[in-house]
Amino acid sequence: FIVLSRIEIPSHVSRTDFLNQVVRWAKVEAAHIAESVDMRITTTPLKREHESSSSSSSSSSLGSEYRGFSLRVGGTIVDCVVDEWTSSPSPSSSSPRKGNNQEEAVWKNFEIRKMNTMKMTDEAKPILQRFLKSLSLAITNYIAFGSIFADH
Repeated sequence: FIVLSRIEIPSHVSRTDFLNQVVRWAKVEAAHIAESVDMRITTTPLKREHESSSSSSSSSSLGSEYRGFSLRVGGTIVDCVVDEWTSSPSPSSSSPRKGNNQEEAVWKNFEIRKMNTMKMTDEAKPILQRFLKSLSLAITNYIAFGSIFADH
């Protein structure tokens, strides 16, 4: 894949809440843009892969079940996902604060990427630019105000 953009998420930001909100926001924004441009735009939540898929408690202790979402505009697919997952058994200065030695998922960057082999169509480019500009503003809202939906 090719990384189109990488956004570093500050350490004080709750990873679980951020991912849950960004996945919800993407679905709403894609529907809004699709209405205005008369083109099919879809989002698909991308779930995390757990080391132990049989344990539902690992999902809740490590935070969000999502790692991002996939956006399809016409025949072009772009993934908006976190970089690498690690788990932190206790709070540290480089990860969001949690109490009582609760494990949590830790990652640093939110990336926008596409497959090397996928060509971006001329009709998809302006729509993707519009969506990604809105995503950038939504992430800024989250970092500044604690909610991606701060301006709604």
